[in-house]
Amino acid sequence: MPAPVVEEPLIDRALVAELSATLGEEAFRSLLDRFLASLPEKIGDLSTSVRLGDLPALARSAHSLRGAALSLGFRRLGECLRELERRAKSGEAVDVELALAERVAASSRQGTADAARDGDGACASASSTITTSI
Repeated sequence: MPAPVVEEPLIDRALVAELSATLGEEAFRSLLDRFLASLPEKIGDLSTSVRLGDLPALARSAHSLRGAALSLGFRRLGECLRELERRAKSGEAVDVELALAERVAASSRQGTADAARDGDGACASASSTITTSI
C-alpha cells in the first residue's frame, strides 16, 4: 500500500511572519512583491525550456525559482519545482509537473491575495501584485 500523499501548505505563514519581523514589513513586502511580479516570466522560462526540450536549462531554472519560492515561504510551489527539477535532471517527462507548477504558482498568487483580503500581516501587503495571472 503506497504511503499517503502529504500536501505541503501553500504558504508557510510562520516563515512569512518571521521574515516580516526580521526584515521589517516594508522590506519583506518589497521582496514578496518582486517575487510575485516575476512569476509569470519565470514560469514562461520553464515552459520555453520544456518546449525546446532543453532539460538542463529547465533543471537550472526550476532550481533557481524553487530556492526563491522556499526562501519566501511558498512551500507548495517549492515542492512542485523540486519535482520538476528532479524529473528534468533524470530525463523524465516534465509536461505534467510544469502544468502543476503553473497551477501552484497561480494558487500562490491567489493565496497571497486571500491573505491580503483577510488582513494577514505581511502577506496582506503583497496585494498590489496579485493582478497578473499566470
